Amino acid sequence: MAVVVVVVVGGSSGVGGGNCSGGGMMLIVVVGVEIKPLIRPTRQIMKIGVKNYDWHELFPKVKSNAGAIAAIWAPIILIRTLGMLRSRFQSLPSAFNICLVPTPSRNDKDKKRKRFFKQWFQKVSKNEKKNIFKFVVVWNQIINSFREEDLISNREMDLMKIPLSSEIFSGVVRWPVFLLANKFSTALSIARDFVGKDENLSRKIRKDNNMYCAVKECYDLLKYILEMLVVGDLERRIISDIIDEVEESIRNSSLLENFKMSELPALHDKCIELVELLVAGNEDHHGKVVKVLQDIIEIVTNDMMLNGSRILNLLHSQQEIEGEETEFFSQIEPQLFASKHSIHFPLPDSGPLNEQIKRFLLLLTIKDTAMDMPSNLEARRRVSFFATSLFMDIPSAPKVRNMLSFSVLTPHLSEEVTFSTKELHLSQEEVSIRFYMQKIFPDEWKNFLERMGSEINEEDLRNWASFRGQTLSRTVRGMMYYRKALKLQAFLDMAEDEEILQGHESIENRNDTLSAQLDALADMKFTYVVSCQMFGSQKSSGDPQAQDILELMIRFPSLRVAYVEEKEEIVADKPLKVYSSILVKAVNGFDQEIYRIKLPGPPNIGEGKPENQNHAIIFTRGEALQAIDMNPR
Repeated sequence: MAVVVVVVVGGSSGVGGGNCSGGGMMLIVVVGVEIKPLIRPTRQIMKIGVKNYDWHELFPKVKSNAGAIAAIWAPIILIRTLGMLRSRFQSLPSAFNICLVPTPSRNDKDKKRKRFFKQWFQKVSKNEKKNIFKFVVVWNQIINSFREEDLISNREMDLMKIPLSSEIFSGVVRWPVFLLANKFSTALSIARDFVGKDENLSRKIRKDNNMYCAVKECYDLLKYILEMLVVGDLERRIISDIIDEVEESIRNSSLLENFKMSELPALHDKCIELVELLVAGNEDHHGKVVKVLQDIIEIVTNDMMLNGSRILNLLHSQQEIEGEETEFFSQIEPQLFASKHSIHFPLPDSGPLNEQIKRFLLLLTIKDTAMDMPSNLEARRRVSFFATSLFMDIPSAPKVRNMLSFSVLTPHLSEEVTFSTKELHLSQEEVSIRFYMQKIFPDEWKNFLERMGSEINEEDLRNWASFRGQTLSRTVRGMMYYRKALKLQAFLDMAEDEEILQGHESIENRNDTLSAQLDALADMKFTYVVSCQMFGSQKSSGDPQAQDILELMIRFPSLRVAYVEEKEEIVADKPLKVYSSILVKAVNGFDQEIYRIKLPGPPNIGEGKPENQNHAIIFTRGEALQAIDMNPR
């Protein structure tokens, strides 16, 4: 026999004077899930005395394990700010693997959880790097959803997403740019003014892992872009010899001896100028690209390399040119990159290549302002909640096919479904809904205009405003994230590496076997029923809300609407009112009846909201049922 769990979530019910405090319920969840599991280990740690403390120079009088206690409480207390999120971001994939990546057996699950809590504040281990791509897929989907809701701008989306490429399966991760903000510029300043040995400079940069990642990625991206851009034989040999000289100096710890670091800012400026031209991709700027490339070669060989003649001598021997080195360079330099066949500009219009070029430009130019990403308070709240939830003492997730199935039920009487055009522009006390929303959510309005461009129709405007009011469309969109999350989790369970690289969105848009399996599995595990009590009468009377409800079903094909139909039948030559509970879905732009259950009489014999839910419960399925108000707090 199936076990049914009913969860009721809501704000002020408005029926019978009942009230359920959302704040009180949240406090219970926080205390029970986050705080209570840490109380017992905290008491045990406090009882353990300290005899020999390794950091006695810093804490000469310490006699307790205060540091250990701070460590186990820090994820609960501190991942509430963007600063802490940035500092602990590289530990999120490990926590994600513990919570949301299924394990083959119970023993493996227990071992993985114990190992994680032992290494709570360490970075991603080598064994876990191979599974980090699952975290990357989920993180990018979260950022995409922020953009779809206009919580962030296009620029913020570029700063927060993690590039997904084949190298990630080997554990090479390119962290989001907002983590690396200003790190490359800082490393440049350190190297420019540094006096000492290469080992000390390397140690200083590697001490900040984000700084080291920024430097390494910028170097790799520069090599990759030059490889794609430069196609002439002579030019490729020059660049190859320079790269070999740099890497040999790094291996021999002689970079500071062989190169003048004081010229790095000039090289940095020229690289920015080059990448900006590549991003623009204007064919008329071919001459500008040539000039910048010539300037880069001159800065490196003449100003930075103490033994730049070595590169010229190699070319001299290869080209069998007689004469002085200066004469050689004067003959070669003006001709470098000048030929139409020496560079491939504009670069191929490739999505992945364009993304890497834009990312390189961000790494070179981004300043401290990116450290405040995302700027929207709601986006910050969601990111902080997501990060903190990964450190809760919760069971590890099974595969989607093994999860409990559940339903969500929302009662609806006559509340707003979607703001109408008339309501948007109607002035109430000289302020329209549209004007009010623009002033309350100025950043989201700006992001909406950026997303829509010049093609803003009335329907898009209605949806944007409705998603920010107490409307049924807002609730439905929020609850349908359940299904979206299940599909994403199932995708990670079932997809091969190549399909993951293609992206979750591309699989959703394809009409193939995997896409059909994901839809079927999500529908098996999740059902959403909105009990629209007045839908039948609204349809018969031509109420615009009936059309709005139908459009919700069209936008979310798995949404189901239940309502009570009242009609008159002739029984024994006498008129008799017959009541039926009906479930419908959208098919080809119309509502189609799925089930019809005849009721013994009028369903509303008590309070309105409970009866509205009761008649629709029969259409729900699964082991759990969540009944949630239309406008929960």
